[in-house]
Amino acid sequence: MGASYRHTGDRCGYAVETSGPWEFYRDQAGMRQPYGHPVPRSREAKERGIAGFSALMYCTICDQVVDVIVQEYPTAIGEALGATLQLTTSWCGVYWCCPGFQNGNPTSGSVTK
Repeated sequence: MGASYRHTGDRCGYAVETSGPWEFYRDQAGMRQPYGHPVPRSREAKERGIAGFSALMYCTICDQVVDVIVQEYPTAIGEALGATLQLTTSWCGVYWCCPGFQNGNPTSGSVTK
């Protein structure tokens, strides 16, 4: 379901790459694994279901692209059509796939409460 973006400052040329949201599942050890889209990548993914969504997002505070869990369900969802993303969590300084920069700063898409 996710997409990849490259954001470049109009004046300074500073660039970051973000992507997401990506479905994931939890394997037997509880580790996050890519689920796949539009179909599960493996039999294990299909059996375990979608546990949530993750993304690579830009943090304006640490000036890094960070891998974050955007949403995790209390119980895994059995199929992709049942999985919906609701941005209810906030991170200070982290921007959700921001479409552009103005004066070297992301212009929109910040995740807020």
